[in-house]
Amino acid sequence: MPFQRGKSGHRRAEAVAVDIGDELSVQRAVTHVAATFGRLDFAVNNAGIQRPVTS
Repeated sequence: MPFQRGKSGHRRAEAVAVDIGDELSVQRAVTHVAATFGRLDFAVNNAGIQRPVTS
C-alpha cells in the first residue's frame, strides 16, 4: 500500500487487489496508484486463501 502525507499530516494508503499472473491487471493497478498518489513507493505481494467465516 502506498502512503502519502495529506495536508492534515495523516498518511494515506490504499489496498489494490491484483492478479500478478495477468500483466494487464498489474498495469491497471500501477496506473491507478500513480493517478491517485502520483507515484508508487512500494508494493507488498501478500497471497492467501480466504475461507468463509464461521461462528
